[in-house]
Amino acid sequence: MKEFFKKNRAGIISGLLLSTITAIVVIECSRPRLLPIPLDTASVLISDLLNNSALYDLSTKYKIGGEFPDSLFNVHPDSSGIMLWFCKDDTNKDFFLELEYVKGYDSTKLPQFPVTNRLFRPLTTFPYPRTEKRDTATIKRIVKTSKYTSNAKLQTIDSATAIHYIKAFRKFQSPGGTPKFCKYNFCYIVKNYWLDDFRRTIGNKGYGRYYLGYEKTDAHGRPVPNKIRLILTGVDQYGASMVKGLRIPMGQSGATAIDPILQSSWPPPPWK
Repeated sequence: MKEFFKKNRAGIISGLLLSTITAIVVIECSRPRLLPIPLDTASVLISDLLNNSALYDLSTKYKIGGEFPDSLFNVHPDSSGIMLWFCKDDTNKDFFLELEYVKGYDSTKLPQFPVTNRLFRPLTTFPYPRTEKRDTATIKRIVKTSKYTSNAKLQTIDSATAIHYIKAFRKFQSPGGTPKFCKYNFCYIVKNYWLDDFRRTIGNKGYGRYYLGYEKTDAHGRPVPNKIRLILTGVDQYGASMVKGLRIPMGQSGATAIDPILQSSWPPPPWK
């Protein structure tokens, strides 16, 4: 357990005090991870992304986050989880995630592109305001108070179009031929009880709002190939954030978690 918390930001990561939560945090490294994190940790990840000059421009001139309806987090029984692909649309100045249900996830054979022909776009995407500071206090305020409204209908996208946007992001992050931020161009949400509890918390009319963060090393200080982190937060049916910086009860997990915030780190070892 001690080895897990040997990080530069130990004071923040140690905010995960509940034994039930830390038991979930320190799980088998051969599996993808989806786990709850406190707002303090989320704000550090977002701040680190904004303090990278290339990602700051992408987050402010394009987008830093978006929203999916609650229904898309109800993973189908025949699916193992959700794949979220990094996409860049230069025409509309949009940086967004395309959602795909996948039936299996093999860390030794990671996909380069979507494997199905039906993906989902976010209902809305939003930039980080260039007028705002990049410190953690400012970010926590924005996460807790921001409200986005959208009357957009859920849109699907075919794999050929998705691949076009995925390649555009690859080009952005690989000017010298080597990816700077994401070797695999996706993040993966494994189907587990944290995801089930998250969906129950936001309710049938709620939304999952995502932000993107940045982390260079894992819990053991090892460099990771995918440095961009997915941060998933709860939004109510009126578009208001459910993140208050407080502990809230979670259902099936049997624990008291820290706000409806989940973080996904990916992919698991082997990192080849």
